[in-house]
Amino acid sequence: MDTQKWWTCEYADYRDATTFTEWHIVDPARFNLPVVDPNQPQPRPILPVSAYVTGVDKNDPSNIFNFNYRYDFTHFSRIQSDDRHFRIPPRMMCANKPNSQKPLPTVPDYFKFRGEMLTITGYDLSTPDAPQLTYTIEEYRHALGLYIQDVISVPNQVNSPNDKSYSRLVDDFTTGLNYVLDLETGLCEINVITDDKVDAIRMGNNLVQMRNSEQFFDLDPTAYQYMGIQEMRGITCDAWTAYFGTDQTLHQQNAYYTWYFANPDWMQDNNFQEQFTLPVALELTQGHTYIQFNIYEFTTDIGRSIPDVSACYDVQSSMNIEIYFNGRYDQYYTPAQAGFRQSFLKGLVRVTSLNSTLRIADLDVQPAKDNKIVVRFKLLDKPTIKGDVAKIPMMAPNQVVYQEIVTAVNAGQFYINVGETGNAIVYAIPNSAGHIKAVSPWSQPSNVTTGTSPGSTQTSTGFSSGSLAGVGVGMLVAGVLIGFLLVFAIKKARGGQTNSEFTMKTLQPDS
Repeated sequence: MDTQKWWTCEYADYRDATTFTEWHIVDPARFNLPVVDPNQPQPRPILPVSAYVTGVDKNDPSNIFNFNYRYDFTHFSRIQSDDRHFRIPPRMMCANKPNSQKPLPTVPDYFKFRGEMLTITGYDLSTPDAPQLTYTIEEYRHALGLYIQDVISVPNQVNSPNDKSYSRLVDDFTTGLNYVLDLETGLCEINVITDDKVDAIRMGNNLVQMRNSEQFFDLDPTAYQYMGIQEMRGITCDAWTAYFGTDQTLHQQNAYYTWYFANPDWMQDNNFQEQFTLPVALELTQGHTYIQFNIYEFTTDIGRSIPDVSACYDVQSSMNIEIYFNGRYDQYYTPAQAGFRQSFLKGLVRVTSLNSTLRIADLDVQPAKDNKIVVRFKLLDKPTIKGDVAKIPMMAPNQVVYQEIVTAVNAGQFYINVGETGNAIVYAIPNSAGHIKAVSPWSQPSNVTTGTSPGSTQTSTGFSSGSLAGVGVGMLVAGVLIGFLLVFAIKKARGGQTNSEFTMKTLQPDS
């Protein structure tokens, strides 16, 4: 076999040895490899035949010796056609890696996704605990100060009726209040937002504030190192790894984080048109615990609805209101339904003492006569407890908010900026704000009182006093369940110490 000779000289400091190697490699000009095109540009694959290694080992001064080895290569083949074999293994961090960082992706201020969290305690032991699987639907709305999380976990919660418990957790950072709703029974409890939540930052003096989108994903650009290309769930990803020690307030302590974001080339090849980088998964290793959090159906399209927390309030004190807008339904609402609704909520906060958009329930937008738009909604009364954000707003009661709405509408100050650019503004029609008996889709206005505060004889939809009494008894019976809900935290390795054992109910589509 015709070969080429190559010589290499290497020094191994661990044994204080210098080695000389004589390589015998097939001469591609005289021997055609069966799978190699001789016209293939350099570098072409090579076939080593043998290697002769000689040198002197001086690691032990009292035992210096010469060595001589021969290696013959047979059945030599390429492991694979690309460079995956040489990539950094997952869940590892190179301490002395050159600081040639690839910037972390930018996360938008609104997103929604389905999550799947697998937790294995004692994963590195001979008998690890049974894996725990938790499913979530999470929505982050920084513009409204809201974080919503629906949860179903496996195995099922102990002592829960039907071995299941469906929960929705809503954090409102405009008021500092946390709502815990049992979607199966209708029970609800209001508390302050705790500082161990995935969406909260501890501010001192028992106060919290909402994390921004990068903090929500624990994306500290000074801590992460780019680990190159990795495969996750069959997706080609860019991977970043960070280690957070004991001096942490935003992250889990003594933990390795590895984030996987879809590689832009993979997104382009698979016809993704989004401008953002798609988050795929988070892996976290902390002590003997391993967590993998997979993200599915990630979207930045704003949702049409906000959570309904009317079950947390006395609906007998709620008010049903409608407002007419001078704009065509098919022109201003149909093309941008989510933007219209969000702008309407922001408009209410702007012209009233409402402060929290969660006080709006059953929001319904319909076409009206003469090419107008009518918006109907239920106005909930102000919360009865104080939150724990630094700037707690002074929220007015319903009748004050109603008068503020009427005043703003009549003065031509209530408008909806559908385009958020100033060129698609729809104004409320003066003298069109009124109080109605119920919020019902496609209903015609009836018994409307405009310009004055409705009297006590006006009715509103909701529970009767007997129903409320029943709910009160149910709250006592379900005290243990609510206790479990209050300690629930789906942390995804982002600040919290407990694993959830609550389950959630199938979500209804946006109205």
